[in-house]
Amino acid sequence: IDKAKETGLVPAFDKQAPYFEQAELVFVCRKLHKQRIAPEGFVDPAIENNYTNGDYHYLYIGEIVDCLVKD
Repeated sequence: IDKAKETGLVPAFDKQAPYFEQAELVFVCRKLHKQRIAPEGFVDPAIENNYTNGDYHYLYIGEIVDCLVKD
């Protein structure tokens, strides 16, 4: 589904970082590391229920390079 459309969120872009216009605070980050989440790392086995198709997300570590604050 189109999550933005379904929730009424309005996408915006600044400094090559997507965010939503409704955000009060946005952290603009430079990616430092990317790693696929591995199920053997789950501390709570119930989390596995969120990945019925084995479509694990990625974990990112980033350096905050800017903050956008709504006036």
